Formats: sequence, structure tokens, C-alpha cells
Amino acid sequence: MKIIHITDELMPSAGGLVSVPINLAAAQAGLGHDVLLIGRTGSQELFKSGEVQNIPHFKKVRVIDCQHPGLFAKFFPFKAKSILKKEITSNSIVHLHGVWDPLLLLASKIARKTDAEYIVTPHSMLHPWQMKRFVWQKKIVFFIGWRSMFSHAKFIHVLNSAEKQFVEKFDFGAPLQIIPNGIYSEALKAPKSHPFLKKYPHLKTTPYILFLSRLHHQKGIIDLLKGFEVLAQKNSQIHLVLAGPDYGEKETLERQIKNLKSANRTLLPGPLYGDEKLDALHHARCFALTSLNEGFSISILEALACERPVIISKECYFPEVETEHAGIITSHEPSTIANALEKICTNTNEAKQMAQNAKQLVESKYTWPIVAKQSLELYDKNNS
Repeated sequence: MKIIHITDELMPSAGGLVSVPINLAAAQAGLGHDVLLIGRTGSQELFKSGEVQNIPHFKKVRVIDCQHPGLFAKFFPFKAKSILKKEITSNSIVHLHGVWDPLLLLASKIARKTDAEYIVTPHSMLHPWQMKRFVWQKKIVFFIGWRSMFSHAKFIHVLNSAEKQFVEKFDFGAPLQIIPNGIYSEALKAPKSHPFLKKYPHLKTTPYILFLSRLHHQKGIIDLLKGFEVLAQKNSQIHLVLAGPDYGEKETLERQIKNLKSANRTLLPGPLYGDEKLDALHHARCFALTSLNEGFSISILEALACERPVIISKECYFPEVETEHAGIITSHEPSTIANALEKICTNTNEAKQMAQNAKQLVESKYTWPIVAKQSLELYDKNNS
């Protein structure tokens, strides 16, 4: 089977829009399929980051970077058009990642012209929280072609039942199929070189809470910061690490942190990739993500796989964290977040049990080989 994954940017800072296709592509290639990954730009940053160095079978994936950066290229991806027309044939399965990028609309049109089947993964971009932003622009975009992109898809790939309910309301007409995200546990082993702890040696003997995602309002970072401030008044040892690329929230965070009593215990190290990210994960006391909206967070899965208890908001849509006793689901109230953080950070025995449950949870259901088989079964089902 020839499978083509298409996403706009291949830069690791794009989060799930890159981490999902690179891992899913690798897992599908590992099962013997001809897999291609196409992006408009960013592959150099992807390879330099170290994000792909430990992914099994990724070397079997052919990667095409259209090398067409810039705002004009984003809205008028002419250079990508010739590549897409060459690669997309009638026997291809085309998997589009995202919603609003013109590159995806272009790929869907080429797929229809060549009788290739294609799938769209919205990556939670149709969530009500997202749709409230730039409302009129999105209505216009749907009208000029994006609704057609969805309605002609062989199926729309949603990440969980919550996202399925949101997408059903659009009444696109295409079937919806649930395929979760996954992890490679073998790619998440603790590095022996400790690059993160060498950079921040005071954290070697200091317990810390780790946030690891984009610094964006959507991620609920201010709520987490306020919750930590409440905890910090009771616990003089615990630190908070807010790691991730800046998506508009860093300046607000820095301003807020300056006014907190816990300012000297709050670290903004920037984005972490490769071994540095793994080192930070494996030594964290727990992982926290109090997001306002998530699809199916890779960061949560990675934390669970690294045997870290997690504290997440209900908007992360991962109820198994609580039912499998692998962490705590919290509201956005600072006092509630603080109580959850305190429970995990101070109760060693319970935290250890959560850590064991966390690893068992992801390895039983959420590994990329399991997810890849599910995707291939649905490709075949919709191919018949």
C-alpha cells in the first residue's frame, strides 16, 4: 500500500501536526508499506531536533520537504503543487493532517482528480473552543472549499469519542472513525548523558513538576502557574518547569512569574527535544497539562510511558488517566490544581503506583504499532 502523509510544516514546534504523522508513518512503514511524508517546509529543523532519531522504522519513510517557506508560499503553495501531482496517484492513500492550511485543500483536490482516496485528521481544530476564534474567517474558508475537502474524504479520522461528537455536528457526510495517538516506548528510554540536568544542575536533587507543550493560551498555563503558586506556599522544595516553544504566551508568563513568591522556583527553559526532553520527563516528579482544549495529547502519552503520574484537565479528554489510576483529572481552579499537585508530589507510595499504572495503560492500548494496524484496517475497509 502506498501511503502519503501530508502536513504543512515539518518543524517539531508544530506539536501533534508533526509528531503524529512522523510516528504513524514510521509504524506503517515498519509493517511493510510504502510510506511518504510531505511538508511545505521545516524538515531540517525536524532532523536537527533529534525528535526522529529514536523512532523505529523512520528511516524507511521517504520525506519530501517542498522547501517553500514564507507567508506567500503558505497561502499559494505553487511549488508543492508539482510535487503533489507527481506523488499522488490512483493507488495512493492520502492522509491529510490539519484543517486550515491551503496545502491540504490542494492535496485533497489533486487526490479527487486522480481518484486517490484520502483521509482528513482535524487534530482537534474543529473543537468548539477553536471554532470561536476567527469565526467569520473560518466560515468563509469553509464556503470556498474546505467543507468540500471534508465531505469528499473517505473518512474523517478523529482521536476520541469527544472529538467525534464535536465533528458530527458539522454534518460533513463523510464517515468518522476513531484512531487514537500512540507512543514508541522503546524510543522513550532515559538518556544516560542527562543533557537537561546538566544544563540545570539544581534540579538533580530538587523535585519538579513538568509542563511540556506549546506556550499558548490554549494550554491553560496560567491556571497551572496559579495552582503552583498555591502549592508553593505550603511546600518550599517543589519547582515548576514550563517547557515548550513560544506561541504567544511567553511574555505574559514572564510578567506573571515576576509577581509571584515562587518566581525563583519557576523555570522557562524553552523548547525541549530529543534526549533533553526525555531527560526532563524521566526526572520530573509528575507531568501537568491543564489545557483548555486537547485532541489526544502526545505529551501526556509520553509522560505516562516514562512512568510519570499526570495531572490533566478534563478538557484533555483522557478519562482513563483517572479510571486506571495513572494520575488526576482536575478543574481549572488554582486550589484544585494545587491539591492535585500536592497529592502526587507528597504521597510517594501513591505516586509510585500511579507511575506503574501509567506505563501499563499506554503499552496495552496506545503504542504506534497498535495504532498503525487500526489505521491500515480502516484504509482497507474504505478501499473496498
